[in-house]
Parts: sequence; structure tokens; C-alpha cells
Amino acid sequence: MTIQIELSPDEEAWVREQATRVGQTPEQLARELLRTRIPASGRPGRALLPVTEAGVFHPDRWERVLQALTERGAVLPSISSETHSREALYQDHD
Repeated sequence: MTIQIELSPDEEAWVREQATRVGQTPEQLARELLRTRIPASGRPGRALLPVTEAGVFHPDRWERVLQALTERGAVLPSISSETHSREALYQDHD
């Protein structure tokens, strides 16, 4: 799908600057920014996107990471609290 949008000169300058910072074309950056707003359910089979990009934290991506961890949590091993004790961590030190 092709979408045309009008940007103000300031918005265009920001997009061009950010694209240059991350080594992308303005079109690539705009596509990526738009894709971050599409819910994961609308993108079946898509990998999780980076939580930070071009120095920008994306809270929606972080939420997707947490959701994925929760969904996959059933297959993660359970670790006992005793393994996190000081004694367990430093058992080879006196």
C-alpha cells in the first residue's frame, strides 16, 4: 500500500535528520515508525521490534516484549530462590 502524507517543514526536517542518524532513507524510517503503531496481532508471524531505536524508547514495543515473555513463560524453567543467595553465588570464595 502506498500512502501520501503532507509534513510541515519542521516535521520533514526531523524525519530526514532521524533517518540520517540511523542510516535509513526518510521513507524507510517513516515505514518503520508507522509499523510500530500497528498492533502485533495485525502482523502475524512478525518478530519483536527493538525497544529502542535511534535513541528513542518505544513503550509500545516494550509492552509487546513483556506480553511475549508472559505468553512464553510456561516454557521457561523455574529457578529456586536458593540459587540467588549470597552463599550460592560465592560458594567458591571464602
